Amino acid sequence: MQLLPFALMAVAAFTKSAQVPFQKWLLGAMVAPTPVSALLHSATMVNLGVYFLLRLSPNLVGQDVIVWAIGIIGASSFLATSLLAIAQSNSKRVLAYSTIGNLGLIIVCVGLNTPLSITAAVIILIFHAISKALLFMSVGVVKEETGSEDIESMAYLRDRMPFVSVSIFIGVFMILLPPFGMFAGKWIVSEANVTFPLIGIILAIGFAASIVYYGKWLGRILATGPMTGRPKALREKVPLLYRLTLGSLLVAGILMSFGVNLVTKYLVDPFVGRYYQTPIGGETVSLTTGLGAFPIVLVLIVVGLIFLGLGFLLRPDPKELTQAYAGGEDPDFDLGGLYYVGEALERKMTLGTNTVAILLLAGLVSLPFVLEVLK
Repeated sequence: MQLLPFALMAVAAFTKSAQVPFQKWLLGAMVAPTPVSALLHSATMVNLGVYFLLRLSPNLVGQDVIVWAIGIIGASSFLATSLLAIAQSNSKRVLAYSTIGNLGLIIVCVGLNTPLSITAAVIILIFHAISKALLFMSVGVVKEETGSEDIESMAYLRDRMPFVSVSIFIGVFMILLPPFGMFAGKWIVSEANVTFPLIGIILAIGFAASIVYYGKWLGRILATGPMTGRPKALREKVPLLYRLTLGSLLVAGILMSFGVNLVTKYLVDPFVGRYYQTPIGGETVSLTTGLGAFPIVLVLIVVGLIFLGLGFLLRPDPKELTQAYAGGEDPDFDLGGLYYVGEALERKMTLGTNTVAILLLAGLVSLPFVLEVLK
């Protein structure tokens, strides 16, 4: 019965971190000004719940049943929000669902409750904060300049606002791609999860869904059209203050990712080392665990060459851009959409995932009573 207070505190932490089924308050808060959203998602509020669980996790070593239940709840929240984000066209709601999912990933690490998983959780917490700050502020600049934060309205953005487009791309890359810090954290989570195949399958589906909704967003920004190749003088002027804000976050994210080993050594290990033997080592250019090494510099070079190569090989010539044929008419043709889940189905999915989450939470609170009886 000593575990009952922790189960109730875990439910409170889920509420604070907007985990399913408590996500509605965070989605509703997206009407706030974008700087407030950036603060809400990157530095305060929602992060407090998972931080609370991280601080409690060392006291639960050996309580496998209840921490596994925590991990399953986090994995289900990660999967549900990753799938629901595919149906969103509002960029801030996409980022909100992404925040809920990534916090669920940190809760999975708490559920695994090993030195490696706790290290991964703190790494993800740090790099998720800076990447989401960059993305929210970039979306705020887009809305300030264009009047819309809808993904469908961001067509041709790379030509209209190239600096902001680069900021959005780098922000997404920080979350999805190597060698950025979030990918390093997810790589470590995968290593820590080798003995839990069920959670591993759930995370794999969630990671794939993340690529879909972020990839769809980036594809919209890369769309080409009548404005492609227009003179630079006609591009929209982004105020210097916005450039400095986005530029500082962009540079900080890249430098911290390049020095993820130093971040781990001086920010992560001191926290983890208070309770566990730190499982991460290696030189400045790589992260090393018991199962292998993550070569940061080598991956950075390879990924950079891939993007540079694709940029030179696949860049369309303005003369190659064709217009839609409509029998001599001049159609207003615009490719968009690809939102495979309508609002009605989305409501049903939300109801279903909320029901499953409520049952899981009821099981978590009931576990101490069951364990007491079995004892």
